[in-house]
Amino acid sequence: MSARASDSAGRRPAEPRRWRDADLTPLHLGAKLDPGEDPTYRELRDAQLDRVQRVLSTCRGESYLMWLRLDAAADLLVQHGCDTDPTAAVDTAEATRLLEPRTQLAAALATALSISRFRADTLLDQGEAMRHRIPECGLLLRDGLLEPRAFGRLVFETDGVTDAALLAEIDQRIADAIRASGQVAPHAAASQARSIVALIDAEGARTDREQAKDDVGVTVFSRRGGMATLEITDSAETVVAEEATIDALAAGVCPNDPRSRRQRRADAAAAHFGARAFTCQCDRDDCTAWIPAPVTGAGAQLVVHVITDGSTLEGGDSRAISAATAPSMPRRSATSPRARTPGSAR
Repeated sequence: MSARASDSAGRRPAEPRRWRDADLTPLHLGAKLDPGEDPTYRELRDAQLDRVQRVLSTCRGESYLMWLRLDAAADLLVQHGCDTDPTAAVDTAEATRLLEPRTQLAAALATALSISRFRADTLLDQGEAMRHRIPECGLLLRDGLLEPRAFGRLVFETDGVTDAALLAEIDQRIADAIRASGQVAPHAAASQARSIVALIDAEGARTDREQAKDDVGVTVFSRRGGMATLEITDSAETVVAEEATIDALAAGVCPNDPRSRRQRRADAAAAHFGARAFTCQCDRDDCTAWIPAPVTGAGAQLVVHVITDGSTLEGGDSRAISAATAPSMPRRSATSPRARTPGSAR
C-alpha cells in the first residue's frame, strides 16, 4: 500500500466501521447459522429460516433508520426557521428563491449526501409530513409496519388535505387500518389512504384532482447507450385509452415475431406517435399478422350515422336544423347520403 493510500485510509471516518462492528445479535443479525458440510433436513431448514429472519429484520431496520432520518430532517427545518403551517398553501415562487432558507437547506443536504436536489426536497417534505401532518403514520414507519416507499406514498396521497381537523382524522384512520392489517405493500397502503381521504375529505380529493391537472406534461429523460425515456402525464382516462390503443397495435403481430412484449409495445407506441411504422418482424412468407393502421389525433376520423327523412336530407323540410339552431355544427364535405326504406334500418 502506498503512503498516500495509507494516509487516506487513516483519515477515513470511523462511522462505517462502527456500523460494521456493532453487535446486532439482539436484532437477529448475529453470526449466521452454518448448516455444515452434510446438513440434516432440520439443520438446513433452520439455516433457511435464519436467512429469512435476517431479511425481515433488516427491512424493519431500514424503516426505523428512515424514521430517524426524517426526524432529523424535521429538526433541521425547525433549526433553519423553515417550519411552516402543515396545512398552509405553498408559495411556489417563494419556495424556489435562491436565498430562501428551505432552498438553501435542500441544496446543503443534496451536497452533503451526494444526492439530487429533488431527493433532498423530498427528504425535507417527508420529514415535515411525518412531524406535523401524519405523525401517526410516521409511527408505523418507526415500528417497521411501513417500508420507506410506502410512507412516501402516504405523504403523497394526503398532500391535498388542507383542513387540520380532517387531516388528523385521516392520519388516525390510515394508521388504524394499516395496524389492523399488518405490514402492507406500498400500493396497498396508497390504496387505503386514497379511499380514506375520499371518504373523509371528498372536497379536498376533488380539489386535489383539479390541482393535479397542472402536472400534465411530457418529460424526456436521456439514458445510456443512446436511449431515452418518454414520460407522459395526463388524466388516468386518457392514459388508459392510449395504452389500450398501443396494446391493440402490438397484439397484431403473428406468433413468430421475435420481440418481447415490452419491445413490441415500445415500437407500437413509436408508431402511434408517428415516429415510425409498426410491422411484424418475423420475416416469414406465411406471416398471419393483422396490424391496424395507427390512428393519431391529426388522422382520426369521426363517423356519425344520421337517420332522417329524404326531404330533410335534400333541404326541403322545414323541420331541418338551421344554422341559428346549431351554430357550432361542423361542416364536412365527406358526407355520403344513402337512401333506405323504412324497414331496412338496423
